[in-house]
Order: sequence, then C-alpha cells, then structure tokens
Amino acid sequence: WDLVRAVAELLAALGQHPEQQQKVNTLLNEAWPLLSALAAESLRPASQDMPLCLSGLSRLAAALPPRSPVAVAFVTDLLRPNAEALLQIACDGPEWGALELAGPLVRLAGGEAWAALLQRLALEGMPSFEQGEESAIRMVSILEWVASSEGPAAFPPFFDFALEELMQRLPSLPQLHKRRVVKLLGQVHLERPDLLAGMASASAAAETGAASVAELALHLSAFAAVYIRLADVVSTATTQAAETKEQEAAFSAISSVFETGSRQCQDLISAGEAGKAAGTADDAACLALSAFAQAVCRSPA
Repeated sequence: WDLVRAVAELLAALGQHPEQQQKVNTLLNEAWPLLSALAAESLRPASQDMPLCLSGLSRLAAALPPRSPVAVAFVTDLLRPNAEALLQIACDGPEWGALELAGPLVRLAGGEAWAALLQRLALEGMPSFEQGEESAIRMVSILEWVASSEGPAAFPPFFDFALEELMQRLPSLPQLHKRRVVKLLGQVHLERPDLLAGMASASAAAETGAASVAELALHLSAFAAVYIRLADVVSTATTQAAETKEQEAAFSAISSVFETGSRQCQDLISAGEAGKAAGTADDAACLALSAFAQAVCRSPA
C-alpha cells in the first residue's frame, strides 16, 4: 500500500512531464485489479490487515489527482468492487467508529452503497451515538462532510432526519458549534422544508451571544441565510394554519436574535473592540449590517 501511494504522489508531481506521467498511469492501472483482490481479502470481518488496508486506500484517494483518468480507474476497479465491504465497516459498532475512515471511500464509490450509508447513518447510526458534547460535535462534522458532497442527493431525506436528531442535542453544543448548525440550516437540502421553521426556532432559542464583533458578524450572517430561506419557503409553499404559526414563531425568534445582536454589536464596538483591531472590526461591523439588510430586504410581506 505504501509503495502504490508513493507512486500516486509521484504522478501528482509529474504534471509538467506528460511522458513520465503516462508511464506512471500505466503502472497504476495495472495495479488496481491486483489491489482490488488484496482489498477484498483485507476488508473481511476480523481481518488483521483491515486498518492497514483502509489507511492505504485513504492515502491513495488523497494522492491521486482529482477527476484524472487514473483516479476514475481507482474508483471503478478498486473501490466499487469492494463498496459493500466498505459500507459494512463504516456502519460497524454502536458508535460507528470507522465511519470517518471508511465513509469517504464509500462516497467515492457512490451508487447504492453511498445511498445505503446515508440512509443507515440517518436512521440508525446517529440516533445510537452517545449523548454529550463530544458526540454532538462529531455529528455536526459528519453533517458538514455530507453537505460537501457533489451531485444530486443520494438519500434525499438525509438532512431531514439527521438535523432533527441533532436538534435534540443542541444544548450539548458549545456556542461556536451551534453557529455551524445554523449555517447548515441555511444551506442543506430538506425534503420537507416545513421542518425548517421548528429547527430555526430551536437554534435561535439556544443562542448565548458572541465574544467579538467578528464572531457576531458571522453569527448574524448565518441567521440571515436561514431567515431568507424561510421567507422563500413561506412564499412558495401552501401551508396549514399550524405551520403558519410555527413559521411566524421562527421569524420572531430570528428577529430577536438580530435585535440582541444589534445591541451586542454596539456594546462591543463602544467598548473598544474596534480600537484593538480597527480594520477587522470595521469589516465585521459591515458584515453584521449586511446580515440585517439581507433579512429585511427578503422579509415576507
């Protein structure tokens, strides 16, 4: 595994030497079927070579030039034939301890294995994670990782289930990580957009403020994105009376965050935050004002 990784890194460094690059490509393409058979043996349950194999595959995936022909062959000839084994490893154990190592390989393989991983993660995996701050932070990182995936959603309702589970753990999160959750609410796909209002209200209620103008600006910008998205949901959906009340409550909760943030921004600046780092604080204040402007301009009639 280390030898092939070294060859892959050599390929990445030979961008200006097409003749040598072609020779390395040929060597790697000959290696994939052999490594696929080796991986099939190493990824069996209880195999002592499993950790080394996972590490080797991960290093190869990182070393190959993205979207290059040899990277495509790596996925086609090595990962996809072993996708089911990688899926089982990623889902193994009550805490899914190998998810962060095997999961990216399943994502590269794509197809049914990737869709199955997302489904099992949302419905079985995350609900089984231990309670507490460490698990809640890990869940946020997992959601950000899934959100970074390209292409259409492999399991469309993933974030509906995953965010509902995360909302129950919101009190366990430090303030910095709560902002990451708010940012996700403004970006990710929801099969049921009507769920956004309740999640937005819960996130707004969990707010405890920011320690600097820069942090406050990012914080308000994230809530502005949620406010705008919620306004779009209201303008395009036919909602029941109960849903309308929930949406109104969400708008009110986010507006309270803006109001509190406005006072805090004034207090931080007047207390001398701008004097300590004038340029940074001025830029942050502009971001904060931009957040207010975005929300006001897009607020529903």
